[in-house]
Amino acid sequence: MRDQQTGAVAVTLPHLVRGLVLLQGISDHAVAAKAGVSDGALVAHATRIPQHMMVWLRLVRALGAIIEVHAAQQRFRVMLPTLPPREIERSWQAWRRRRIVTVVNQQLHGSRPVSRSAAETAAISYASNEEARLRTRLAGLRPSDAPLPDEVSGLRSAVRVLAGRLGINAEELSLVAGLGLQAAQVAMKEDDGKLATFHRILGACQANIVLVVDGQAITIPPCPPGELHTDLRPARQDPDDKPLAKARLVLEPPNRSKISVEEILARYDHHESICEIARAAGVSRQRIHRLAMEHGRGKRRQIIADLRQLQGEALLVGALR
Repeated sequence: MRDQQTGAVAVTLPHLVRGLVLLQGISDHAVAAKAGVSDGALVAHATRIPQHMMVWLRLVRALGAIIEVHAAQQRFRVMLPTLPPREIERSWQAWRRRRIVTVVNQQLHGSRPVSRSAAETAAISYASNEEARLRTRLAGLRPSDAPLPDEVSGLRSAVRVLAGRLGINAEELSLVAGLGLQAAQVAMKEDDGKLATFHRILGACQANIVLVVDGQAITIPPCPPGELHTDLRPARQDPDDKPLAKARLVLEPPNRSKISVEEILARYDHHESICEIARAAGVSRQRIHRLAMEHGRGKRRQIIADLRQLQGEALLVGALR
């Protein structure tokens, strides 16, 4: 479905990731390797919305922004989750409990001794007054007139910029979005953490993330791929970081296949991935690819690449209709 105002195609997050991966015309494993993430992480983002991504999407929604992804000469708008009133009320209940406990402890350990019942009565009264004031303030939030930056470094940086635009801290952000205080505090950190996986996958698919708020666009440029494990790794050192007596290296096994060339080609012709064939044969993926090219199997892979691209277009470009 195309947004008549912005011209962007509205898609869900897993739908978007799956479509962009297919448009690359290469296997899921190859896209994951290009992004520097695990195969499981790629599959998770292409089939469901991971919890850390759901938190980020809810924060963006609560801060009044929309998410666009620019790729394949198209603009895609990510559908944002709703903010459940029950979750918001739960956040307010947690806020009240924290305020009451804090005031009770201050009363009991103050210079003037008071009974616990009196301390609790005073704490409840204070929390009620403070809650009314805070609800009024959050209901009337107005963005500052300061211009937003054209570019930020990461997904959490974007949340900090949007929160600063409204002048709210992590605790107030948790009340607006209906999240726990710890989740809001983590979302305001410098490092993207698990959110970097989604960022890297889109970077491998030549896609850019853009947040749009009040007609202003904030671009999140692609981040470098994650660190890939190599075939040659030093052994772990002891907890004290003392050098081992002998350096142990994990080497790739000799390039001698455990199965025959005929069986390798048969598996290849049955659309089994190169990674799975290489694992079964005990050789490198490059060796399997070279065997396939030597026996005239290159065209089939091109056909599969074309088929994946058509599937990606059916998912994403087909959403225009």
